[in-house]
Amino acid sequence: MLKKLGVALILISILTYGGWYWYELRQAYIDHTPYIMEAETEMIENFHNNKGRFEEFQKYNSNVQYLEDFFLSDGDQLYFSLTDTLGIDYHHDTYSSFFAGEDKTDNIQDIVFTDTNSIRVLKNGAWSTHTNWQISFSGNLEHHLVNRLISYHDISPNEMSLLIHKIKAVNCKSYSIEENIVKLIYRGFFSQCLNYVIPLNDSVNRNDWKKIEDNFYLEHYDSGSNCDIADWYVD
Repeated sequence: MLKKLGVALILISILTYGGWYWYELRQAYIDHTPYIMEAETEMIENFHNNKGRFEEFQKYNSNVQYLEDFFLSDGDQLYFSLTDTLGIDYHHDTYSSFFAGEDKTDNIQDIVFTDTNSIRVLKNGAWSTHTNWQISFSGNLEHHLVNRLISYHDISPNEMSLLIHKIKAVNCKSYSIEENIVKLIYRGFFSQCLNYVIPLNDSVNRNDWKKIEDNFYLEHYDSGSNCDIADWYVD
C-alpha cells in the first residue's frame, strides 16, 4: 500500500512539474501574452512613479540619437555602433568590421577619424586605413576609446553621461529618436522589445500604441527576426 502511494506521489509530482514546464515553454516560445501583460502593468506603474522624468524626454534633444544600437546592460556596460556616414556596403570588398571596448585580442587598440571619412585603426600592434567601415563598442563609459568614438558624432562625454543618467532614472535600457518619435526600451532588445513611445508633435500616427495618457504610449515591437527564447521579457 505504502509503495503504491509512493509511486502515485512520484507520478503526481512528475505530471505537475511537467505541466508547469510546458506552460513556461509555451509562453516563452509560442504565446508571450502573459509576460507582455505583466510587463506592461509594470511599465504603467513605472511611468506614474517617474512621470516628471519621462516628461523631460519631450524637451530633451540629444546627439546620441546618431549612435546606432545604443543600449545599456547590467552594471555599467554600454553598447553602440558607429558606421561610415558615407554609407556602408556590407557586400563590398572594402567593407571592414571592428570591435572595440572589452579587452580581447581581436579588438582595436586605437582609432583616428580622418577628414575624408576614412579611419586609421591600430590593431594587433599595426596601423591600417579603411573606408566602408563599422565599429561595434562593448564596455563601460570609462574605457579609453569611448570619448574618441562618440566624438565622431560630436557627442561630448558630459552629454553621454547625462543621457545615461536620464535613461537609468526611468528604469529603461535604450534611447532613440527618429521622425519626431522618442523611444525608450524597457524590456528586450532592438529586434523584439517593449518600449515607451513619446511623439513630439501632433502629426505622428498613434494607432499602433497603447495609451498611458496624452503624449505617452506603450509599444510591443517585434521585427520577426528574434531567435532567442523570449529573453526580452526578463529584467
